Amino acid sequence: MKLIKKFLFILLFLTSISQIWSYETDWDDKSLGPTQFKFHGYFWFAYENVDSQKGTIDQGTNQGFTMNRAYIRIDGSVKEGDFKGWKYHLTIDGVVGGNEFLKYAYFTIPLPLNLNLIGGLQNTPTVAGGKYNLESLWKHRYLDSQGKAMWDQLAVTTSSDLGIGINQEENLYNFYFLLANGEGFRKTSNASSLSNTKLSDLAKGTGDSYGYHFYGRFSLTPLGVKDDQATRIFINFPFVLRNVVGIKRAEWEYVEKLNFTNQQLTILRGDPTAKKDYAYGVEFNGIIKISDLNLGIGIGQIIDKDKRKPAYKIDQNLIAGNITLNNYQPAADSVGISNYMYLYIEYNKFGLVTRYYENIDDGTLSGKLKYKEGLSIAEQLFYIDLTNNVIGDLSPEQALGAIRSGAVDSGKSKQKTFLIALECYFNKRFKGAIGLSQSTTTNKDGTPYKITPFQASNINVSTTGYTTDNFADFIAGTIGLPPKSLTDKDLVGTRRVDRQIFFRSQFTW
Repeated sequence: MKLIKKFLFILLFLTSISQIWSYETDWDDKSLGPTQFKFHGYFWFAYENVDSQKGTIDQGTNQGFTMNRAYIRIDGSVKEGDFKGWKYHLTIDGVVGGNEFLKYAYFTIPLPLNLNLIGGLQNTPTVAGGKYNLESLWKHRYLDSQGKAMWDQLAVTTSSDLGIGINQEENLYNFYFLLANGEGFRKTSNASSLSNTKLSDLAKGTGDSYGYHFYGRFSLTPLGVKDDQATRIFINFPFVLRNVVGIKRAEWEYVEKLNFTNQQLTILRGDPTAKKDYAYGVEFNGIIKISDLNLGIGIGQIIDKDKRKPAYKIDQNLIAGNITLNNYQPAADSVGISNYMYLYIEYNKFGLVTRYYENIDDGTLSGKLKYKEGLSIAEQLFYIDLTNNVIGDLSPEQALGAIRSGAVDSGKSKQKTFLIALECYFNKRFKGAIGLSQSTTTNKDGTPYKITPFQASNINVSTTGYTTDNFADFIAGTIGLPPKSLTDKDLVGTRRVDRQIFFRSQFTW
């Protein structure tokens, strides 16, 4: 890391004394031939307003003046000769207040049939990669988290991963396939943190894996891709197959105890299929140019399938015939769905951009695509009833409480996010936007997600003795209702709205 910092300092110094925004040069490499080198990048400067949200403070985003991203990019390519088309790319992502890290570091080797072999830490096809990708067509990534391509925004896939890929770009179609570790750019090796010590983890297949992800995107461009065309259409089919190969037994089996002398035995077993999740989608993008007016429109859908399989525990009690629910974790495949659309209009130096999307949530405003529980409501209630190994003692009040608390997932939690911004293109290198983004969600039973003044006041439970719904229980008892029939949110809750007013900008150098 120290070496990288010294190297960057030298390059920055050379750039500053040359009095140009970026550094680009050609030279004749005796080993490869005529070669081009370019040192460039961009950064995002922003101001995030601290917005009061009906009794609470929105803490989900940065506040005040921020530098959300600072990219330092280095590109090299061979222009002529036997190695024409060979390239390399390096991007260092500098986060203010954090540590810089490698975002991209890959090489490209041209192959016959206009194919390219790409090795290293590279773009994932579901987000970027190639000249016309999901991110570049949206082309408003600098609008912070709401500006990412949807697959990255919803955390379905990361923006880069370490592996080997192949792509081809033609006038009427293009594709990009990548076999990679699957953990993204912040990890250099797979399976660094397995989760297999609980039946619930094994049933859902959570945690890292020794397996490899297969990413892909196939795109149709029926009108061609030339930049000077008045109208261009892109139809994209992105997908990811998680852990297609390489899953190890240690991921779906956990031996906790195996002592024959003391007759102690505890083995947790799942199914490797629970690791083989997949996601796919379709996106339509249109770009229209009429004189000085540029119009971009896009609609898309993402479907994320979380494969799940029942897991069970074998121990000495089970062998002796004492079967309890503690030895079994039910599971069924679950699914996450997101629909989205965007529109941007540019005229001379001004533009208007808007995007709306909705996705399955878990009643937390997480901003990530979550899964609708595959087990039915009846099945979930049945297993809750069995937690004490007695069937039929779950009262209607307890069942309703389980549904209202989120212990039972009715599959009705949906997050809705909207962004609108007014842009100004000051010059070819600098653009800025003033806008508003807003998110709301519902609980798992479909009721509005609320927050109470007790939560907003940051009550210290250890000193005040207050616990969640303590006030509601007091009111219920006062008016003669049974305990737990009311919640704080029923009485004093207001709908949680995450609203952000912002100024965001991008400067390219």
